[in-house]
Amino acid sequence: MNLNINLDLKSETKFVNNFFSHVHFHPTDAIEDDWGRKIIDRMASDKSVKRIRIYTMFEDIVTISENGELLYDYTLTDYRIDYLVKNGFELLICFNFMPFCIAKDKTAISHLERYKDKKICFSAPKDYKLWQEICAHYTKHLIERYGKNQVTKWYFHCWNEPDHHYWMNNVPCTEFNLEKAEEYVKLYDYFATGVTSVCPEILVGGPAAAGQEEFLEYFLSHIANDLNFATGKKDIRFDFFSMHTYETLSDTNPAVTAKIGTVYKFLKQLKKYSLENKPIVMDEWGAMVNGFVNFKQKPILELREKTYLSAYYAKFIDLFSKEITENNLDLRFCMFCLAGQHTSTYDFDGYRSFFTLNGYAKPIYNAYTMCAKLGEEQYTVDVNDKTVGCVATKTDKGYAILLYNFEDDTALTIPTKQVKLSLANIFGEKRICTYIIDTAHSSGYDEFIRLGKPEVIDAATHEKLVNASALFSKKQTYECSGNLELEITLEQNASVLIEIE
Repeated sequence: MNLNINLDLKSETKFVNNFFSHVHFHPTDAIEDDWGRKIIDRMASDKSVKRIRIYTMFEDIVTISENGELLYDYTLTDYRIDYLVKNGFELLICFNFMPFCIAKDKTAISHLERYKDKKICFSAPKDYKLWQEICAHYTKHLIERYGKNQVTKWYFHCWNEPDHHYWMNNVPCTEFNLEKAEEYVKLYDYFATGVTSVCPEILVGGPAAAGQEEFLEYFLSHIANDLNFATGKKDIRFDFFSMHTYETLSDTNPAVTAKIGTVYKFLKQLKKYSLENKPIVMDEWGAMVNGFVNFKQKPILELREKTYLSAYYAKFIDLFSKEITENNLDLRFCMFCLAGQHTSTYDFDGYRSFFTLNGYAKPIYNAYTMCAKLGEEQYTVDVNDKTVGCVATKTDKGYAILLYNFEDDTALTIPTKQVKLSLANIFGEKRICTYIIDTAHSSGYDEFIRLGKPEVIDAATHEKLVNASALFSKKQTYECSGNLELEITLEQNASVLIEIE
């Protein structure tokens, strides 16, 4: 099937911040290990990621003396953050989990098997003033070590999914638990007060909501109407709203429109309390939940290895860009959640990761590298097609144009599209680099299938998989005298980026 897309490069553009080149790096303490640093190094080298979310991991930092004085050892956290800062990343820091030494309930430990056999405490503190002191001390340390100019570019938020298993008790986010909500608003107030007492310019927010509506109602009502538990005044700082979006893990397919629906469901709650103008941070997202489940356990998770997820990501960028420009959605950044990578025992396992056990880049990672080349000045592009989309941008050096052909429903086969991209008002010699992700390019898993899914990967097979998983590109030079036409083939779930300089 043939499709024409026309773009006048002198037409009006609208600013769209790069909300999409960000990740939640999990587990945070993998930065201490060779395999974790290799991922960080690769993301830095490829310039595929701008901001990284990590946990404070207070359990590694705080102890208490016999006379009740809090003691701090920042050795591990300094190493982790030093490594990220050295590699040029901005941060979002999630303040958790509870240090055992100030926990009200020392038996409240995580049900998940944590990295390095660590036990994570999700108890409330025995004294919220101690929690405030820890938040303030940590913030002061960061400013002393990295400088105010650096730290005030970061975002700080309180806890991870307090409406889920990870706060107070093992109640899932499908149920409302009043005790969790009552104690979380205290936790938040003492956190925000502690952090901003050190540096008022730092942005603080929460609650990294998993989606329990009554919990969120309770929290937002408190922010809008109540006195600050830490100060007794009506001065609660709330600079941004953080949320998580995942589709349910079932036999149905993911859908980007479902994510948009989740955002607007949260926005409706924010509007109820006149908080709809607060910036939104999607500090975790994934096409499906359960980062610690592989596709042998859930066959649908094979999608995480395929070009399906890279094309899903391209559509994610396209549809949310439209929400930003057409509906003034203040979406600061969305962070793909890397998870399960520390439990890998074989390649192409379906975990929510960028790389396989032996370091083969997945199509989703190649899409991250490719889409990071998009500029922040976007054109409006009319595409009269149900499955093909286009994001066209100006960059510092020229233009970057993303095309994709995606269908949510894996049971459906859609035709390959032959796209003619016609560019107007383009002049002079132009160097064009075309990046392609489809079954024949930038997909190690498709090569693995072509090789018969070998159980043993020898040196020759490894080299083939390394080459197949690398982001494919081809370069051409054109002399333009006002118009340029490019032919692009888009098979099902293909994504292509055209960089023009």
